[in-house]
Amino acid sequence: MLLQRVDRHIATILSDFQQARELSDHWRNERLAEVLLWAALDERLAALREDNLIEEFPRQIGTRLWNAAGEEFMAKGWLCRRAYEKPRGYPGDYALLGAIVEQTVTDDPCGQHFDRYFLHQAAPLAVVARTRLATQVIVAEAMTRFAASGRPEPLHVMSVGSGPALECVAAIEALPPENRDKLQFTLVDFDPEALDVASANLTSLLPAERVQTVQCAATKIAARPKLAEKFPTGDLIICTGLFDYLDDAAAAAMLALFWKRLNPRGRMLVGQFAPHNSTKIFMEFVTAWYLTYRTTEELSLLVQGAGIPRNACRITSEATGVDLFIDARKP
Repeated sequence: MLLQRVDRHIATILSDFQQARELSDHWRNERLAEVLLWAALDERLAALREDNLIEEFPRQIGTRLWNAAGEEFMAKGWLCRRAYEKPRGYPGDYALLGAIVEQTVTDDPCGQHFDRYFLHQAAPLAVVARTRLATQVIVAEAMTRFAASGRPEPLHVMSVGSGPALECVAAIEALPPENRDKLQFTLVDFDPEALDVASANLTSLLPAERVQTVQCAATKIAARPKLAEKFPTGDLIICTGLFDYLDDAAAAAMLALFWKRLNPRGRMLVGQFAPHNSTKIFMEFVTAWYLTYRTTEELSLLVQGAGIPRNACRITSEATGVDLFIDARKP
């Protein structure tokens, strides 16, 4: 019965896609194609929600949509295909995040409409906003230190789950050239290809000795005390996307580790998608992309479990309000 309900939705959206292709003269009328495709997606995702299938269908049901309409339609969009296929073995890889931040779409006449629809969803917009927020925090911390009288203090920034480290690149580019030699970056990621790309991005702007990479699964660091002791200390720890994939125990352990490795007067910024992410059904049904969601109250409990003084941090968000942040300052 469940599969029959899902298949009815898939048949409807496939019919809508085919009609959009025909009415737009095989995508030649770009504006009409975009309106029709986006309307088809909006209506069908809303129908899935109303049919109470958001929580009911198992993860593998999304493959039925791709078997029916993937190659002919959605896979022509680079973003949708990358998110669904996960060629690096995990969701939200460095290339996909980079394309989201840089608003990159394919040249394919059909696929570009799926890519633009993807980019206009709440979660990708939040990724752009959180990258901007992280950039602003790095610049603010740097300028505060560099503006100090006497000898300006250097700033060591650690990006955990760095991906392409675009917030670090944007911060470097924003700072006056004479202040860049006071920056030190440590990039932590388990994907060696992501670290290669991030390192190349940063060393195009900074001397190579000011950029260190650490390839490891950050969650394993928190679970191994001896390995954790080797984790470098930092003045600013940025972690925008990792906690969306951690259970409560692992998340609290990571927070405790960050707090322990944070230098005096240091700051950490840790991101977490909130349950009111309206992109949830699109992410799960269309791209098989699943996150762990937490409320402000649940983040406060993580802070407490990590042994971080509540008066040392605040729970805030990026501009869209979809991605929450633990923003903490060490005495």
